[in-house]
Amino acid sequence: GYCIGLVPAGLAAAAGSPAPVLLGGLVLWSLAQGATPLAADAGLPALLACRALMGVGESACVPALQLVAATLVPAPFRSRFWGVLSACFSVGTMAAYVLTPAIIGAAGWESAFLVFA
Repeated sequence: GYCIGLVPAGLAAAAGSPAPVLLGGLVLWSLAQGATPLAADAGLPALLACRALMGVGESACVPALQLVAATLVPAPFRSRFWGVLSACFSVGTMAAYVLTPAIIGAAGWESAFLVFA
């Protein structure tokens, strides 16, 4: 899903404002993340479709953020902007590795998808 949505999202963000593309991507990403346990119960095709939709939503965020950076962040600060943003992504990933076992232990595997949605 990520590869499918990346170019269309970039074109949509460039054609207008990146804000609706970013918001739409975040909403789709979160809804698909939260729906993953239901899709898993429905079977493999539903699970794969749900995760593909999540990838489409996630893919909208990168080109929209790149356009925001290109238009709103002054050129001398863009590398710092991307450095901080990349660090935040890594911190979020590390936090998920630490928190997910506790969430699953307390409320089951399905709850992890809802918490991170």
